[in-house]
Amino acid sequence: EFFRMFEALYIKVLIDHYTTSKNYYKTDGLIERIVQTSKHSL
Repeated sequence: EFFRMFEALYIKVLIDHYTTSKNYYKTDGLIERIVQTSKHSL
C-alpha cells in the first residue's frame, strides 16, 4: 500500500525513482546534497 502511494506521488511531481548499489559514493553524495537543499528550502 505504502509503495503504491509513494509511486503515485513521485509520478505526480515528475520525480524519476532509481535504486543504486550500496556504497556508491558518487550517488550517495548527490542525494545527500539534494536532501539538504530541499530541507533548507522548506
